[in-house]
Amino acid sequence: MAIELLVIYQANRFNDPNLKRSEITNKIYQKLKFIPELKEDYKFHPYIERLNEMLKEKLI
Repeated sequence: MAIELLVIYQANRFNDPNLKRSEITNKIYQKLKFIPELKEDYKFHPYIERLNEMLKEKLI
C-alpha cells in the first residue's frame, strides 16, 4: 500500500491542477507533502518506511 501511495502521489503532479478531488483525497495529499518531487532515480526506502508507519498508525 505504501508503494502505491508513493506512486500515486508522484503521478498526481502530472494531473490538471484544476482537477477537483474529494475532501479525503485532499487530506491524504496534505499528509504526503513530506515526499519531495522526485525528478531522478532516488532511494525510495525512507519514504516507503514512513508511509508504512503512517498506515500502521492509521494516520492515512
